[in-house]
Parts: sequence; structure tokens; C-alpha cells
Amino acid sequence: MKGGLALLRRVTRNRLAALGLALLTLIVLAALAAPVLPLADPDAIDPARRLLPPFSAGAWLGTDTLGRDVLARLVWGTRLSLGVGVAASLLAALVGSAIGLVAGYAGGRTDGVLMRGIDVLMAFPYLLLALAIVAALGPGLLNALYAVVVANIPFFARNVRGATVGLRHREFVDAARLSGMGEARILLGEVLPNVLPVIVITASTTVGWMILETAGLSFLGLGSQPPQADLGSMLSEGRKALITAPHVAAVPGLVVFLIVMSMNLIGDGLRDALDPRLRSGIPGAPGAATRVARAAEDDTGNAAPDSGALLQVTGLRTAFDTVDGPVDAVKGVSLRVAPGECLGIIGESGSGKSVTALSIARLVASPPGVVRGGAVRFGGDDLLALPVGALQRLRGGRIAYVFQDPLTTLHPLMPVGAQVAEALRAHRPVPRAEAERRVVELFAAVKLPDPASLAHAHPHELSGGQRQRVGIAMALANDPELIIADEPTTALDVTVQAEILDLLDDLRRRRRLALVFISHDFGVIARLCDRVAVMFQGEIVEEGDTRSVLTRPRHDYTRRLLAAVPVLGRSRRPEQPPPRSSSGAGWAVEVRSLVKTYAARRSLFGRSLFGRSRPAVTALKSVSLRVAFGETLGIVGESGSGKSTLARSLVGLSRPTGGTVLLDGRPLAELAVGGPRALGRTVQYVFQDPLSSLNPRKTVRRTLSAPLRFLAGVPSGEREDRLAELVRSVDLDPAILDRYPHELSGGQAQRVAIARALAAGAKIIVLDEAVSALDVSVRAQVLRLLAALKERHGLTYLFISHDLAVVEAVADRVMVMAAGDIVEEGPSDRLFAAPEHPYTRRLLAAVPSLPS
Repeated sequence: MKGGLALLRRVTRNRLAALGLALLTLIVLAALAAPVLPLADPDAIDPARRLLPPFSAGAWLGTDTLGRDVLARLVWGTRLSLGVGVAASLLAALVGSAIGLVAGYAGGRTDGVLMRGIDVLMAFPYLLLALAIVAALGPGLLNALYAVVVANIPFFARNVRGATVGLRHREFVDAARLSGMGEARILLGEVLPNVLPVIVITASTTVGWMILETAGLSFLGLGSQPPQADLGSMLSEGRKALITAPHVAAVPGLVVFLIVMSMNLIGDGLRDALDPRLRSGIPGAPGAATRVARAAEDDTGNAAPDSGALLQVTGLRTAFDTVDGPVDAVKGVSLRVAPGECLGIIGESGSGKSVTALSIARLVASPPGVVRGGAVRFGGDDLLALPVGALQRLRGGRIAYVFQDPLTTLHPLMPVGAQVAEALRAHRPVPRAEAERRVVELFAAVKLPDPASLAHAHPHELSGGQRQRVGIAMALANDPELIIADEPTTALDVTVQAEILDLLDDLRRRRRLALVFISHDFGVIARLCDRVAVMFQGEIVEEGDTRSVLTRPRHDYTRRLLAAVPVLGRSRRPEQPPPRSSSGAGWAVEVRSLVKTYAARRSLFGRSLFGRSRPAVTALKSVSLRVAFGETLGIVGESGSGKSTLARSLVGLSRPTGGTVLLDGRPLAELAVGGPRALGRTVQYVFQDPLSSLNPRKTVRRTLSAPLRFLAGVPSGEREDRLAELVRSVDLDPAILDRYPHELSGGQAQRVAIARALAAGAKIIVLDEAVSALDVSVRAQVLRLLAALKERHGLTYLFISHDLAVVEAVADRVMVMAAGDIVEEGPSDRLFAAPEHPYTRRLLAAVPSLPS
């Protein structure tokens, strides 16, 4: 009951949804009350009173061509049409959604068979299909209902199948498998809640359409039969007197319109209310530029401009509107950047770095963002005072922005060359051929291999480093004077990161570009930036030339961040013999000649509508390794080296082409046959992105309850105490159990993911880039936690990372992978002090370091 009231409150926060709900409630109440209302007999014919106008005595809405009371027929007809429409929508939603869920989740042959059947239904125009069914079954309202249901099943099946396909490979689905959940339970408990908004919005839309469709069948005489009234039959009868008595058709038509509109409005509100990320309110559509609401007494915009600065920010204050009032994210930030200069902005997540950068270009979404004070001068103009049109001419032209994740900022369905050409032609009237030539030149300038060919590739066909270079090429398309780069190298390997940093440094020196570079990596800042500003809780707490700030920090916060930075060589430990099992079981993990090959993809003439041909790709080339009980094996290498493929193969998420994996002395194939419980009790996996591995529609309590229930077999009566004990073991307060993933910080989300891996008592934990996206201080906390848990529970870790300093700090042994093979392996202290393979030496040389 309480949950239903909370859902209703969230729906009614949306004013349009509240209006739709009020309208539909009035219509439904009137229809339900039909038997007790003082209405005339809807079927009583009185030729003497035919076609009376509205507001006539004894006939508020007039009469029809047979003298029947329009109001009585309208109320009873609405009752019938609503019942048929809702029933038909629910039946079509149930059958169509079930087909779409099973087809999308199962894939393969099941998907092919089910969706080909749906395609057969869709091959017929739905009205003709409904007419054919009614013609076969005979006229009548019930047969019309069956016809409408069958005609609309493909609509649900297609929509739901599309949403399900996008979810079945998500990390939280893989995590559910490792938590011991079976496929049916995953489908209903993990996938369905995330598909439910699609079903709700589709159903709310089709209720109105089904009323119209049954009305259309009744209009043709195939639905309700005389003298039975529904909205369709009333429209059919009203058309005969449309000129002389338009009210006979207009009144039922208006009711159909109100029902359809109210259903659509309620569907939109219900879709948003079901999303836990929108529980605090329904946001409005963001505008083209951040809203500026500076106080009248704010005179920062009148401050004298700095003649030597290309960009001058003075007293910038940005806030976000919430139900509890505005919350400040940037609090009086001031900074300047000269032509050819690189200013670094560093700080932890939540410090205000990205909001500051977005505020400069007025890209903070409004609502809820609003600039409440300050000035942003660029070349003499205050960007906060510019009209939207002038601002849009500057953005992408004289001011360019490089975003953190190019995969999400590049259009997935457009070739990357076309996207860069679009950015170019948005600011310059150049012919298409010249734009394409310019794109190839830009791709060559950012050192992309085979620029002419890559211009036709889609984002998913490029590596992370290549996508980031495309983003930089797009930023350079119109020869900007200022580039704002927001964490552009965070997720890149050290060698690719070094190439991107060298490229940016070369470009800004050759072109005299001003560069604002945002990062939480002190080594990157030290390598690239002339000056650095340190942000904490929305304010700049320290600023100065890079070397001075990093070697002689004045603020406690800066010193604390620097102390948490893992530095290559600082954490080197004397070599210790790896611990061995005392159980006689041999090795915790043993891999023998593991091979993984992805099959070739062929298309006509080398290209197709959906992508290019791809040769067979061997991700793992006869990899063999051993990990002792209680040991931490670090695995390093660039993207594409096979690290993650190896990790997923060890936990059964990827099926190897050949070779053997033994966990705790038992073959992985044998554990897999025993089902997810046998495997999940032996090995667990901590994913790279903790938020992606947590179901966004489940609380922490429900997430952690799954492995306790399905793997550890904890009875429901004892589960609450175990949950509290589990979150305390990863240094979290039990109050966090009722939060959703979006309400957690990055460090909290990663601790929850670690707690889930520990819940079943598995002794082997695979950590795939588990700290790469965390701030330096949070990363240090998580690493200390992992070390404490390993000591307390006797865990064995396979620690995968591209951060060599972190691996050096935590690993007993290190294995270096390149192109699907192991190129070097040895104790951590020896390998980092005296690497033997040229590839390892190249990796170590690319690591950015702090100044001495």
C-alpha cells in the first residue's frame, strides 16, 4: 500500500501526467457509475425527439438520429469501450512482451523462430489483419477484441525484444549469473524490471489505439452490434447526421480524444516514476544553453578584463535545482588561461571540475543546472551574457570540447568521418567533397592509421585510443583558440595515454591553443600542464605552476591527494616466495593452453549495411598460468592484449575455444555443469565499472541478498544480520542497504561490488580494472580494503589493471600480456626493477611520473 502511494506521488509530480490521471479518473468513475446514475434507457427509441440539440429538456447532450439519449449512450458506450480497450491492451502486452523477452534474451535460433512468426503478422497491415480475423470469427465485440489483440502483439514483441537485446549483455546480468541466479530468474528479476518502462509506455499508447481500432471495427459494423452502444458505433451513427447534427459524432469523438490523451500522459509519467533515478522529481527537457540567473548586485561581469588572458573566469557560481532548493556545485571559481598555455584542473569526483568546465561553455543541463553568479570572458566577450545563437557559433568553432568517453559522445550509427564533417560544415559553408578531404587531413594530423579508410568506420569498430583521437580531430575541425578536455585519457592504457598527451601538447604549442585539461591523475597533469588548480568541494583551494604545486603543496587537501598517489618504484617490496596451499589441492588457479578465437564475419563486397567484414580474431593464444593459494597475480597489458578475455574465461562468462581451466583443482567445465551455484561458490568477479554491474532498479539490499540466498543458502530469517555483517566487512554503514546504485559514490559502489563477491564465500576473486575509474584517495582506500580482506579470508586475487603503479603495490607476481599471449612473467619487484621484454620496458617508459 505504501509503495503504491509513493508511486502515485511520483506520477503526480509530473503536471501533465497528473492532468491525464485526473481526466481519466473522472471518465472511469462516470463509466463505473453508469448503473446507478439517473440516466435514460440508452436503447430507447423516440422518433419524435430525434436529433435534439445539446441542453434540450431531458437530454443534456441531445439525441441521435433515432431519438436515443446521447448522454446515456455515451456513458454506457464509454464503459464498454474502456473495458475492451484495457482488456485488449493487457492481453496484447502479456503475450507480446513474453515473446519479446524470450526472443531477445535467448537469441540465436529461438530469437529467429519467434521473430519470424512476428514478421509474418507484421507483413499484413494491422487493420486488414483485424478485418480478416473478424471476418473469419464473425461480427461481434468479443471477436473484435481478439482481432485487435492479435494485430497488436507484434508491436509489443518488437519493442520489448529490442530493449531486451540491449540488456542481456549488460554487466549486471553477468553479475546475477555469478550470484547463483538461474536464467529464468534473471529474465524475470533482472531484465524485466528494466524493460518494464518500455512495456508501460507501449501499453498506455496502445490502450488509446485499441479503443480507436475497436471503434473503427464497430464503425464498419464488425464490432458491437445494434442496439449495443460503444464509442465506435456512436461515431458510425453520427456520421449520417454530421452536417445537420454534428454533436452526435463530436461528443463521442471528444471522449475518445480525452481517453487517448490522458492514457499517453499517464504512460509518460508512470515510465519516469518507475525509474528510481528520478524519484526526487521529473526533470524538464534541457535547453540549448545553461540558464544564467545572476543577482542584480553581482558586478563580476563588469570587472576589468585581463589583456593577457584568452579565457578569464571570475567568481563563477553554478548550482543545481532540487526539491529541497538549489545546491551549489561551483562556489566562486576564478581562473585564467593565456594563449598557448595549458591549465590543469585536478580534484576528486564531486569536487566541481567537470561542472566548472561545462559552465564555461554553458553546457550544464538546464534544468536543473543554473549559473547563479560570476563572469566567463573569452576574447573580451562575457559568455554568460551572450544570446544562444552567438554562443552556438562559438562552441565547436573558437571553443572546442573533448569529452571523457568518446564512445558515448560519438553517434553510434554514423561513420566517424561523417560526424567530423558535420561539425565542420555546421560552422563553415564548405562543399561535401572539401569537407571529406579536410576530415582525412585531420585524421592524419591526430596520427590515426589509414585515415581515408577509418573515416568510413563506425565508433564501435575503433579502439578506445582511436575514438579519442577522433574526438580530438572533431575539436580541431574549425581551428579553435581554446580546447577544454575533460578527463580525455582516464580509461586509456599508458601507451595510448602517452600518445594522446604528446599529441595535445604538440598541437597546443604549434597552434598556440589554450588548453584547459581536467583530470584526477597527478602524473598526467605533471606531464602536460604549465599551471594547475586544485579543486575541493566546488572551490579552488590551491593554484600555481605545476612543479611548485606538486613538489611543495601548501594545502592539506593537495598533500593528502599526493600521498595517496601510487608511484612506480615507491611501493616495491622485497621478493617473497609465493604462498602455497596446505590442503594438498595444488594451485588455486591453473590454466593450460587456453585459446579464444572470435569467428570471422563476412559481408558482400567487404562491406554491408550493418558493418564491414571482419577476419577471425584470436584473443588468447595458448595462454598458461598458475596462481597459488593466497597469492595476488597482477595481469597488465594494453587494451586488446587479452586481459579481460582471460578474466571472463576464468569465471565462465566467456567460453574458450580450447584449453583447460582448473579452479581449486576442479575443471571449470565440471563446475559449470553443476550450475551457477557450484561455480559462484568457487570464483567471483569484480567488474571494472561498479555502477554498470549493479542493477539500477534494485537496492543494495536486494543486490546482496541474491548471493546470500542462492549461493550461501542463508535462510530468510538470518539474512538481515548477514547483510549488515557483509556491508560492515567492506567498511560501509548498513544504512546504505536501502540505497539505489545512482545514490552511491564510485567508492561506495565498488565496495558493494566487492561485498557481493565475498557473499558466497568464494576464495578466488578476479578483479578486472576494479580501481581504474576511482579517484586517487578512494582508490587507496579500496586497495587497503582488498589487502585486509585477503589477509582476513585467505583470498586469492587475479588483479587486472593498466595502472602499473597500482599493480606493483598489490601484486606478488606480475604477468604481462600482449596480443593474446604472455610475453613476460615474474615477481613484482624484479619485473618492475629490471624488465626483460621490450614491450614491458615500453609500458614502463610510458607511465607519467610526478616531478621529484
